[in-house]
Amino acid sequence: MKKKIGLTALAVIVCIVCVIAYNFGTSNKSEKEVAKNKVDKYVKVQKYDKDKKLYQYTLYNLKGEKIYEEKNLSGEPIVKQLKSGIIKVIIPAGTGVSQTRYYDYKTEKISEIFNTPWDESENKLIRFESNKAIVQNMFDKKLYQEIELDMKNVADPNSAVKEAGFVENSKVKIVYTSSDNDEEKTKTIEIKNNSETESNSIHRKSNTNTIQNKEILEVLKNNRKYYNTELKKECFIKDYNSGNYIVFSDNGKYEYTRGGIIEKIQVDSWCQIDMDLDGKKEVVLQTNSEKVLVLTSKNGKVYCYAFPFRGLKNIKTDGTFESSGSAADTYIGRLRFEKGGCAYSEICAIDAQNVGSQIYRVNGENTTKTKAEAFLKKQEKKKNVTWHQQNPISK
Repeated sequence: MKKKIGLTALAVIVCIVCVIAYNFGTSNKSEKEVAKNKVDKYVKVQKYDKDKKLYQYTLYNLKGEKIYEEKNLSGEPIVKQLKSGIIKVIIPAGTGVSQTRYYDYKTEKISEIFNTPWDESENKLIRFESNKAIVQNMFDKKLYQEIELDMKNVADPNSAVKEAGFVENSKVKIVYTSSDNDEEKTKTIEIKNNSETESNSIHRKSNTNTIQNKEILEVLKNNRKYYNTELKKECFIKDYNSGNYIVFSDNGKYEYTRGGIIEKIQVDSWCQIDMDLDGKKEVVLQTNSEKVLVLTSKNGKVYCYAFPFRGLKNIKTDGTFESSGSAADTYIGRLRFEKGGCAYSEICAIDAQNVGSQIYRVNGENTTKTKAEAFLKKQEKKKNVTWHQQNPISK
């Protein structure tokens, strides 16, 4: 009898040790243990298709009202809470790779999807793209800093990172494998207190006279309507409140899909650039939500298209831009506006985790990884557009 009791006690101790080790080994230093019933008030995860083994998660506000839902997830979402109280929903996307969305249930703010963030501090996070570490705000995409690193040239930059985290909320420490004979390097960098970075060329002062297209200018002033390509009707820009955006489809055109919560947009910054090389400049608006709006004028009519933030970024002065769905893929292309619709012309494609086989294309033709990455480096050296902060129209 004593032997049986002893074995049972030993089994319990082993289980406790395993649970402690698991939580210690997988938790982020900015996270805290939270009572499950508290988190369940604001996030519910469930399997809704037993045959296909698909999951969904739903976000709720303080009143218990549903404000956002995401379905068709092949991996079970993991819910954690940061020390700041912000909830993070982690969707596994492969070995060492994840997609994370942040949710502040007090303000009902929902972030865009971030690929494999390494650490968080208050409302900031650190993540990696190409050979850069990016420190940014979770919710309004205010870019604190882009840090260039001489990282080892790998398809997924996260695989070259050994350690990355915040130090006293004002600095970040990064340990990574460099391109110099695979040497391990450590950098501690102070975070800037504003959103101005050399790579984005943000300017604080602008005025309405800098917008060259008069038809778009009148739309932004709310003196005339534009054509809403989602609702397929004419509207005033002041009434824009959709959370949806367009994504690239198999037929080479963009189609609208359900996005985040519906909210009135506020313009954080804007630029103007000829994106389709027709001689007239489009106006691009970066908003407080997950969307980037592109306004173009064709035959006297102004059209508006909404993109997710990751779907239209790093716009260059020649009108080309970058899009990505994860840290392992990068697409370079150009927009085409045809008969009220929007299409995509691919210039370069790199997808190291494509199902079936990896993708390396340049100008529509399959090529080697080396040539595709060399093309991408040339693209990164192109001059970025000039962004003007805040709304181009002040009334």
